[in-house]
Amino acid sequence: DLLAEIAPHTLLLYGHGSPEAMAAYSGLMVMGCEDGSLDDQAARVLAGICVNLYGRQHFESGLKIARRIFKAGIRNDSSFQCEVALASMVQPLFFSGEFDALSRCFQRILKGYEKCKKSRKPHPTVNAVVYSVVALAYWPPMLLITGQIAEAKSKLELVMSLAEETGHPPTLCSVLCTL
Repeated sequence: DLLAEIAPHTLLLYGHGSPEAMAAYSGLMVMGCEDGSLDDQAARVLAGICVNLYGRQHFESGLKIARRIFKAGIRNDSSFQCEVALASMVQPLFFSGEFDALSRCFQRILKGYEKCKKSRKPHPTVNAVVYSVVALAYWPPMLLITGQIAEAKSKLELVMSLAEETGHPPTLCSVLCTL
């Protein structure tokens, strides 16, 4: 429990991809996934590992983990795991320029977010932020890169309203840093 509590703080204190953060999340992975099952807590831990890998520019490795989380979410019929996985796929898809796949990912994340909101379920949090909203913050820049200026402005307004809607300062701060 202590390791699960401090792991997100290692990201803030030492940075993504730091030896301290990698050690914290590697320890959580060993403790949380010994039996090979991938429950919601393991999905959070593995998403944290993805964040660390992206911090070291290891996008392909992180994407493989995110895809495994997604497959497990489908197998477990877990919308939570699927949403965490999709949010974990955004950064590597963005940096590799796979904008068609990224657009589909954004649509699914937004649909999952709205479904959670409608059912009044808590939104997935990873590293102490509403992960899906932070992932959606990559949508406006992707649209700018592809020359869709008006749509980018619309998505920026959407992302900002979602971040404010969470009423969660770390999420709003993370969205602003991402944008």
